[in-house]
Amino acid sequence: MAVPNQLPAKLPPTVRYAEAEYWESRYQREPAGFEWFFGHTALRRIIRAYISKKKPVLHLGCGTSNLQEGMAMSGYTVVNTDISKVVIAHMKERHAKYPNLAYCISDCRDMPEFLDCQFGHVVDKGTVDALLCCKQGTANV
Repeated sequence: MAVPNQLPAKLPPTVRYAEAEYWESRYQREPAGFEWFFGHTALRRIIRAYISKKKPVLHLGCGTSNLQEGMAMSGYTVVNTDISKVVIAHMKERHAKYPNLAYCISDCRDMPEFLDCQFGHVVDKGTVDALLCCKQGTANV
């Protein structure tokens, strides 16, 4: 029986979510928008209730989500990060008309490009789960 809050001793070899190469390959094969969990429509009430527009919002592991587009249309400034160069280039092009959206290639495990207290809020819809799915999962977070 598995102990709660622990990863299985042996993970399938295909679980490589913490590796940049996995995401580069995936987004080259599947460039279309994909929502892992809930999108902006489902989350907008929660966003309005808990996230202020006073400071920029950091969106970790943005992928091809529509969350940031909805937030931009609602007046938020969002800095979107992802480990994939492919997805960041795609999303910059897709959202070029939104001056309040910025994109940055970044590994959320080490982000020296950002200052302490630079953001009012941090949004993560699945990045922590992805990091926990690898061999050294708990060391990643």
